[in-house]
Amino acid sequence: MKKYKIKIDPEALADIQDIANWYNKAQAKLGKRFQVTATEKINHLS
Repeated sequence: MKKYKIKIDPEALADIQDIANWYNKAQAKLGKRFQVTATEKINHLS
């Protein structure tokens, strides 16, 4: 199976961080869970 390199725009990374911060304000550690899940899904693409 061919592997692909995933490129994420810096603005997209900033958006993910902003979302994580918003989630953390709503509930402690929820933003961290979001970041971990997003990272896992992105890594699964490759």
